Amino acid sequence: MLVVAGRFFAAVLLLTSLTRPAGASDVTVAGGHFLGALYDSWGEEYGRETGTHFRFAPVGSTTAIERLRKRAVIVAVSAIPLTARALEASGLVQFPVAIGGVVPVVKLPSIEAGVLVLDGPTLARIYLGEITHWNDPSIRALNPSLRLPDQRIKPIYPTGNSGADFLFSSYLSQVSSSFAARHRSGSLSGSIPRSHSGGEVVRRVERTMGALSYVEYEFARRRGLSFARLVNRDGKVVAPGGSTFNAAGMNADWSESLGYYTLLTNQKGAASWPITGASFALMHGSVRNGPAAGEALRFFDWAYNRGPISATEANFAPLPSAVVGAVQNTWRMSIRRGSQPLWLVK
Repeated sequence: MLVVAGRFFAAVLLLTSLTRPAGASDVTVAGGHFLGALYDSWGEEYGRETGTHFRFAPVGSTTAIERLRKRAVIVAVSAIPLTARALEASGLVQFPVAIGGVVPVVKLPSIEAGVLVLDGPTLARIYLGEITHWNDPSIRALNPSLRLPDQRIKPIYPTGNSGADFLFSSYLSQVSSSFAARHRSGSLSGSIPRSHSGGEVVRRVERTMGALSYVEYEFARRRGLSFARLVNRDGKVVAPGGSTFNAAGMNADWSESLGYYTLLTNQKGAASWPITGASFALMHGSVRNGPAAGEALRFFDWAYNRGPISATEANFAPLPSAVVGAVQNTWRMSIRRGSQPLWLVK
């Protein structure tokens, strides 16, 4: 459930000079597609409640961050976090917003969503070209009750700078040293053409018998794709969803990271989904447009502390409350207009 335990936070006020003006301008958030459905849902509700529309523009993480660097947008969001060095070089502040997951999706006869079981090492061997057919002994061992076809596996690759690809590749690099070496060399996909969007990945999976790819869970669910369950780090077979994404977020160590650079893939815990990731927001530390930046922070504060959830939000997970408290302090310390903090906490 996307309800953050933040109601015990102290009252939060913007500087008096930056309070919301009547008819405040809409705020556009540019970002990657990861958690796009969540940002759309939040934006609609926030507009109904406040009259200020928070619009999500899915332009891709790389493009969004470049627009932010040029100050063409106030906020960028991405599932690919920037390192502390990259943040410092661009004068940016980064903080996590919410948590989602990536799922393997397949096109096989008579295989419904959540029936097939895979694990990280097997997925790595498939994408390395070592396992080529769906009835390979390694896959059969994970699915003793399924009749797997003698069908060639046809891997489909999302675009290389997508959040889904980043999380999937990060996970397989953690569980397979061979995958990590090949992925670092840039030779993983070989001559296989890479798709340019999540929509194109879905279309290819839908029309390609034997296909295997990976997309954000909410995207797979909405399109009715057959997704696999996974064996996690604790050896448990888990299904994707808000509760297993939440388990990964709760088991992660956020305290040691600079700029909140934290990977939620392959987290410990019996209930943790292995390919989990956060969506990160990025803003300039030195603010020029105070009212717009203040509205952006009000939006994220509203999102952290809002009440009942929608059906869409049930497929995502909140940040741990301690992380939300740290983020609020980051706003106060690191996002400024001139010499004054933009966000004050009493």
